[in-house]
Amino acid sequence: MTQMSRLALLIDHDDSFIENIKFWLQPEFKVFVINHAEIARLDMKNYDLIVFSPGPKAPQDYPHSLKLLTQLEQPVLGICLGFQMMTVVSGGEVGTYSPPQHGKTSLLKAAGAFDRLAVGRYHSLRCKPSDDFEVLATSRDDDCVMWAQHQTKKYLGFQFHPESFLTESSELYKKYILDWMMK
Repeated sequence: MTQMSRLALLIDHDDSFIENIKFWLQPEFKVFVINHAEIARLDMKNYDLIVFSPGPKAPQDYPHSLKLLTQLEQPVLGICLGFQMMTVVSGGEVGTYSPPQHGKTSLLKAAGAFDRLAVGRYHSLRCKPSDDFEVLATSRDDDCVMWAQHQTKKYLGFQFHPESFLTESSELYKKYILDWMMK
């Protein structure tokens, strides 16, 4: 897969961070953006990566996206709401988190170069993934799951925003995604 051939579809769940995520994914991906209400009209097979964006509300408020998530065969990246959707369709739990973590930073508890990196948080829900997920990082201050990947499906989820200016070394996460896609 060459740099020019990587196509990503970014599904917008009515979020203000869409352009930041699109910019962050480039130039490694040519990014196409579509609103969640339009996903039924698109052939998903043309994309190397499907990105489920952050957004307001809860996973259940996006039934078309939840259905699509269960049908995809290619790698899927979920950011915030997108990770919450992965958690729901895989039998995990998503519940209210208080106080909301909008524009807050936390240090990660993770392996290797990711340990103690600051990440930008923008969420009011908390994920408890099923045992089908391997948790790659939690937050040091409140032990919230921040990053996980499914053990059999090509799902990778971040509860934090890797594209945020509050997130340290955001290029490390993009490199991780590229390596993970090749496995």
